[in-house]
Amino acid sequence: MCKQISRKYSAPRFVFWTSKVSIGLRRSFEWFGSVFKRFEGLVRRYLAGALDAGTGRLTWVKSDRKNSLLFIALLRKLAGCNPKAEVIHMVLDNFKIHESKAARAAVKELNGRVALHFLPPYCPDDNKIERVWLDVHGNVTRNHRCAEMPELMANVESYLRNRNNRTERTVRRAA
Repeated sequence: MCKQISRKYSAPRFVFWTSKVSIGLRRSFEWFGSVFKRFEGLVRRYLAGALDAGTGRLTWVKSDRKNSLLFIALLRKLAGCNPKAEVIHMVLDNFKIHESKAARAAVKELNGRVALHFLPPYCPDDNKIERVWLDVHGNVTRNHRCAEMPELMANVESYLRNRNNRTERTVRRAA
C-alpha cells in the first residue's frame, strides 16, 4: 500500500510530501544564592515542511509548538507560493493536527485549492521529506556547538536554504 501511494504521487506538479520535525537543544542552568541549583532541560522548536515532488524544493514554516496552527501556516504558505495551482496535493501522515477542526476549516477556507492525501499508518519510509529531516539532523542538529536556540534555528534554516539552492542548480543543469 505504501509503495502504491509513493508511485502515485511521485512526480506531477503541485504535489508535496509533507511532515514535521522537532529541533531540540539541551540547556543547563546554574545559579548561586543560598542554594546551588542545576537544571537541565530540552528546548524545542518545530518545522513543518513540504517537499515539492517535481522540483525537490522545500517550503517550510517554524513554530514554538507542534499544533494545528503550525500545519495551517504551512497550508497558507503553500497556497501563497503556488498561486497558479488549481489544486495543491499534500501527501502526509496521520498525525492528529492534520484532521483537527481548525485544520479542516483552513482547508475549507482555501476553497478546494488543497487536497490532503493520507499515507497509511507506519509508512514514514515512503514519505520522501523524512529523508530531508534525516539530513538536517545528520548535518546540523546532531553535532552542533550552539548555546542558544536562535543560533541553532538559524543554522537549520541556512542549511535548508543552501539545500534549495543546490536543488535549483541541479534542476537547471538537467533542463
